[in-house]
Amino acid sequence: MRRLFEIEPDEFYRLYVDETGSRFGAGSRPAQEEGRVVGLLMTGRADSRLRPRIDSAFHAAEATPGAIDKVLAQLDSNDVAVLGLRLAGSHAASGDAWLAMVVELVQWALREEFGRARPDRAARLDLRKMSIETSATAPCLGYADALAYVFGGYASESANRRATLKLDRNLLFDPVETRRLWDVISLGDAPAPASVASLLAQSRAYLSGTYQSHILHDLTGFYSGRGETWQALLTLVNVTCPRSLGHG
Repeated sequence: MRRLFEIEPDEFYRLYVDETGSRFGAGSRPAQEEGRVVGLLMTGRADSRLRPRIDSAFHAAEATPGAIDKVLAQLDSNDVAVLGLRLAGSHAASGDAWLAMVVELVQWALREEFGRARPDRAARLDLRKMSIETSATAPCLGYADALAYVFGGYASESANRRATLKLDRNLLFDPVETRRLWDVISLGDAPAPASVASLLAQSRAYLSGTYQSHILHDLTGFYSGRGETWQALLTLVNVTCPRSLGHG
């Protein structure tokens, strides 16, 4: 499934947000209960033609495997993008973690459309028309529920679906720091060495098609002609995380 930076531009979008897991605060619950938030971003084109309309009455946890697969099959489109965030990447206080993750997900969606690096896309949108719908009125929230179920599932069926749909590349482990780094690069400013080191230490930055690899590509372009600085950062990562660059 496509990432936010791959979606086709449009004048209207609908962002569906759902969560999975039960641990959205401090505690020692099992890793399987770790909170995750999933965003399903649709262009107006996709939203108008997506059928069937699957609303909040659909619950993947209660559905058959076949029903879940049919729902997910409808999302293979150039006009649909997916982003998942882990609780581990949220910097919010424990009591506000769920809300902070939702806000962070919205910021990622807006960053893709309104970042200075994407003026062609930003010019098409009018934030004055932005509105928030409740789960009772959102016409296709069931699709986000299915994605959240698959993102958070530890059973082999969920793992197989993630592999088939290549969903793991749509998951961000440290969304706050990663977005800040990308924002700085997009503005043409020099990022903090610690932020760069954090990205370089993530093995996912070296896996083709992930958000992290996309940002790493932009980062290497930024450091073109700054070879000494780049080598110093690579040395920093090798010292602090000596095995991380083995995935390159």
